[in-house]
Amino acid sequence: MPKIVLIPAIVAAIIAGCSDREEITTGVILDGQRLEQFPAETAGLDISAPYWTPTAEQASLADMAVLDHLRRMDTTRSRQISDAISDYKRQYVGYTVGGKQWMLVNAMCRQYWESQEIWKSSVVVVLDGGTCFFNARFEIATSTVHSLEINSDG
Repeated sequence: MPKIVLIPAIVAAIIAGCSDREEITTGVILDGQRLEQFPAETAGLDISAPYWTPTAEQASLADMAVLDHLRRMDTTRSRQISDAISDYKRQYVGYTVGGKQWMLVNAMCRQYWESQEIWKSSVVVVLDGGTCFFNARFEIATSTVHSLEINSDG
């Protein structure tokens, strides 16, 4: 069973109704202003402020690049994910490093997103979980995936 990390302030914010996001077919675009208010939410992801809100078009470009990257990785685990990509939902989180805009594409399998609602409003940080969870870092200016990490089975 994967270990899911939720920060108490995040849960309080959700209960208070602070769940700004835009739902799209492939997942949710999380609001950058909200993340600025709750910076602890991104703990464990190695991203930091300033945050910004991606557009649906940027999320779509990132998705195409991530799928292409998965296919080029050509490992058993990446093939499992790319073959079942329509069963994954994603969170799109905009952040800035060195003046450049980046997007974290944070993905989870159907087994998780069908049983949990929190993924629609708060960044999900999962330890372990295997191919059910992966994330990629997409640079906006170059439309390039710089890293893609598939969770371990541990």
